[in-house]
Amino acid sequence: MLLQKVKWVKGRDFIDGSPRYTFEGRDPSYTLSKIQVVIYCEKEEEYEHMPDSKRNFYYGWVFHLPTEAGELLGRFKYLKDAKRETEKVFREYCEIFPNDAKAYYF
Repeated sequence: MLLQKVKWVKGRDFIDGSPRYTFEGRDPSYTLSKIQVVIYCEKEEEYEHMPDSKRNFYYGWVFHLPTEAGELLGRFKYLKDAKRETEKVFREYCEIFPNDAKAYYF
């Protein structure tokens, strides 16, 4: 079961309020899905030698709960790149674990 089009939903991290994105109810904080997906944001220095060059960088995370296999993708400068690469890995996980591709909700 592969998704034709993914609709990302913007949310907030419950600890620091930073932006985070997920889709189809796969947010690790509340889903029962076996394949979890989230993109989170970290404010980091773009250049080490320039401490005032802080900006948002995006990291994608795809995790298969039963096998505890996961991939952290990132340090993406642009959200669109993080979304594209995270979707690509999610689709790979759906092919590897086709019985776990369905999303469940509370």
